[in-house]
Amino acid sequence: MNSAQIKAQINQLEAERDELTTLIKSARTNAQIEALWPRYQEFNRKRAELEAESAKLAKADEFVAKKMGGSFGDAAGHGEPAYQTKKLGKDVCPLAFTEESLRQVHKAMENRQSIRVKAFSTVDPLLPAQLFPSVIARVHENRLLDRLPVTPTQLPSTEFLVHQSSTGVPAITAEGATKPDITLNFVQNTITAQKIACTFGLSWETQMDFAGTLSYAQGEVFKQVIDVENSALINGSTGIVGFQQTSGILTLAYSSGTYLDAFSQAIENLRVGSALAEANLIVMHPGTFGAVRRQKDSQGRYLLNPDPTANEANSIWGVEVLQTTACPAGTAIVLDTQKFGFVVMRSNLELQTGYNGNDFSQNITRWAVEERLNLAVERPAAVLNVTGLPTA
Repeated sequence: MNSAQIKAQINQLEAERDELTTLIKSARTNAQIEALWPRYQEFNRKRAELEAESAKLAKADEFVAKKMGGSFGDAAGHGEPAYQTKKLGKDVCPLAFTEESLRQVHKAMENRQSIRVKAFSTVDPLLPAQLFPSVIARVHENRLLDRLPVTPTQLPSTEFLVHQSSTGVPAITAEGATKPDITLNFVQNTITAQKIACTFGLSWETQMDFAGTLSYAQGEVFKQVIDVENSALINGSTGIVGFQQTSGILTLAYSSGTYLDAFSQAIENLRVGSALAEANLIVMHPGTFGAVRRQKDSQGRYLLNPDPTANEANSIWGVEVLQTTACPAGTAIVLDTQKFGFVVMRSNLELQTGYNGNDFSQNITRWAVEERLNLAVERPAAVLNVTGLPTA
């Protein structure tokens, strides 16, 4: 190998040294350092070979100079001989890492730690933040309607007859005696579907620049309509009259004793009432249910369930509890979903699109979300409202 070839390899190793140094300095994890170890070993092998070749060439120059009895200085023979001023490549252009750098790398690999140095190059402050691909959504309550019977209707109103009472009762009748007469008393009830609706608009630019906005907005507005629906079904007073505001339902005011006693009494009152209802759902505020679950006996044991992680922790006396903040704190609705009645559904949640006012000229597309429904309580005695419970 001649001097030109050695010089070319020196240039190549210098470039490889610079690249490897940068990679080691920027390594942040043990895996990254370990991945560079084979390259580091290969670099040292090439460096050793180049140093050996450079040493051979220096010895050859010295031998020739001695044999010729001359000098490799300038043309006139002045100055120091050239062979006396030559040094090894590792001294002139050191390609090896410093001993301190190697010590840090070795120590980091032994402790399986990353290595960091003070001097480094970075573009991180210049990079823009990465935009998360979806909107962080709001959290909404469960839908009460999912647990209630629904009857569709083709007209805006639904009418039904209710057997409210009877006059007279059957009796054992002697031969020839007059049999008792019974009169069935009916009342008519008409339920008109009520509309829960809203609109929202998005600019064309927003839909183009962040595609996920439209799907999120549609789903979010649907959930907001359901929030209003929950409140109306539970405690609505106009349009949709909720369970707690319905005339004729049973009531129970808690005053003393354990909360479980109050719910046991509520379940019993439903069963012995005129609807002979069997409770299968309790609707309650999370704060109220939390107070019920935390109640303990004199020995500090939970009354609801010794194991709060068991399924029974989400029920009372075997009746499922639906927690929702739409139910006023301190109250609970105990009902028989098979006997109280149903929800009249004229139209389920629907989405319509169009323009309003100057929407088109302002690059805005608008959507309308709406549903039409109402609560038909056929047997108020299948619903019981418990009051006086703790709020938290």
